[in-house]
Amino acid sequence: LPFTAMIRNGVDIIMTAHVTFPAIDDRQGVPATLSYQCLTGLLRDKMGFRGVIITDAFSMKAITDHFGDKEAAAMAIKAGADIVLMPQNMDETFSYILEQVKSGEISEARIDDSVRRILALKIKSGIIGGHTGFSLGVERRAMKIVGGKKHALIRRVVAERAVTLIKNQDGVLPFRLEDRRRIVFFAPSQAGTDQVKKVLDELTEQAGLREVMICGFNYDGQDALNAEQADAVTQGDFVLLFTRTVNPGDLAPGSSIMSKFVGALISSAAASGKKLAAVAVRNPYDIQSLIGVPAYLAVYSDWNGGGVAAAVNVIFGKLNPHGKLPVSILDDSGTVIYANGYGLSYPTELESNKTGKR
Repeated sequence: LPFTAMIRNGVDIIMTAHVTFPAIDDRQGVPATLSYQCLTGLLRDKMGFRGVIITDAFSMKAITDHFGDKEAAAMAIKAGADIVLMPQNMDETFSYILEQVKSGEISEARIDDSVRRILALKIKSGIIGGHTGFSLGVERRAMKIVGGKKHALIRRVVAERAVTLIKNQDGVLPFRLEDRRRIVFFAPSQAGTDQVKKVLDELTEQAGLREVMICGFNYDGQDALNAEQADAVTQGDFVLLFTRTVNPGDLAPGSSIMSKFVGALISSAAASGKKLAAVAVRNPYDIQSLIGVPAYLAVYSDWNGGGVAAAVNVIFGKLNPHGKLPVSILDDSGTVIYANGYGLSYPTELESNKTGKR
């Protein structure tokens, strides 16, 4: 339904996902990106999409682990893709596709169709036609729309509604933020550390607080707390842990730096009697590795997607969470521990007592 609505409203580009749809293409292990039935039979012929089809990155393991780079590119083009995104070896892939066209394995008409769609989109967007070279005017117009106040408000509202409170042991959340409190937070990258610091600074400024101490650490590359971090946890009032996993293997106990570090941090906070809340950035599965965490929230965007700010506002009671899990979370044995549609909220009386009315 979302794709049908977008096509009817003239969407210009649709990206394929490297996931299988047996109901559409029952060939074992063939993802939609490489499937003629999905891209041409369904998207083009049945749904009537006439715009540009771009693949997801060919650097992703669904492609690299199961198909040759150049062979997969050829399959995608035959399936109906117009742009093959990020093949691992561009020169080799280009040469291979050229040979496929010369041999007749891929028709010139198939290539011409894609070229026409790509050129039409460039003309429509003002990239080519009527001028030569790069146009700052095009970029400025795009930024005025996409980066404008209206879209920023939509992004914020979506992020706030999406925050999912999955665990709140003994009602530890929301934290009550006052002057002379110390917030200690940990993020797995410098980008994350910078973003969380910015969000916390904005929160305290909006609340009119001038004596809140904020101490942040980037724990990338660590498997245990150092002396400075351990001391900060001991001295802090609130401890915030941000996690961001990319590979499913990162969630296996003891298999990654994240698992080791977060375990040490959770143990340190518990031993010091400190209140701790964890926020999973990007995907909600990280709780599988956060054994013993008392409070856990999930957001579904990266550092600058609005989810971090929304989660911090939930943690400190500025927002009541209403998000629901879009997936089920399983334990190591395959048992569902948090089901699709699950999500907690604060008691309704907190709505009238929270500070900073919106």
